[in-house]
Amino acid sequence: MLGVANSCVPVSIEGLESVVDTADQAAVTSGFEHLVATGATEVALRVGADAGVRYLSLRGRVLDRDRRGRPLRAVGLVLDVTTEKAMEEHMLRMVMSDALTGVPNRRAFDQALRSHWRRCIREAQPISVAMIDIDDFKRFNDTFGHLVGDEVLCAVARALSNELRTDGDFLARFGGEEFAAVLPGADRDAALATAERLVESVRAVTMRQAADWSLSISIGTASWHPGEDPLKSGDALARADRSLYAAKRAGKDQAAAYDPTT
Repeated sequence: MLGVANSCVPVSIEGLESVVDTADQAAVTSGFEHLVATGATEVALRVGADAGVRYLSLRGRVLDRDRRGRPLRAVGLVLDVTTEKAMEEHMLRMVMSDALTGVPNRRAFDQALRSHWRRCIREAQPISVAMIDIDDFKRFNDTFGHLVGDEVLCAVARALSNELRTDGDFLARFGGEEFAAVLPGADRDAALATAERLVESVRAVTMRQAADWSLSISIGTASWHPGEDPLKSGDALARADRSLYAAKRAGKDQAAAYDPTT
């Protein structure tokens, strides 16, 4: 077992399963079953907890079998891949994060939206999406400069992130001065209430370089509820965008839910 102290090496399958993270125990059991059935296996698992967690890769192969096909001997190797895993996660965060604000980017949002949307429809749970736009951002940049504009984007991202603390809520920078959020489990009323809280949170943001400027955002939401016809996530996003422009036309600095009659 490379990279692991001898004192930490389990001497039996049961011993190995006992030190594996509970979330990975089923995978380890399945891996050994696959080894017996096919003659080879490869399993990713974790041991330890919190800051001491280690990521391991277990690979095994059956050497020979008896006349009835039962495995007699197997050889295995366990590699400590914690460093590689940390590097992989760091690279993934870079690819899926917006470099300026630190929140997830459009690529990450598209994946999260599709994943949450499919799951909520399959499990008959409501789901909503919100499109968020900083009001008069071009005029702000023309007045105070793009560097201050970048600071505004970061400040708004922080305000929105601090408000969206519910498990499953997903915020991303959609592009330019636009953000977007996925709200799994939120029906139309809950999504609108969340959007109104987001509007209020940005109203409270002040910029030292633009003390006389009142920051504001407009938000449009769209929802799907159990019992309704299936709705594609892209169509829901288009509806949210439509309601965003309704909020803009109504005077900005507010939220609007999708209304098919407008």
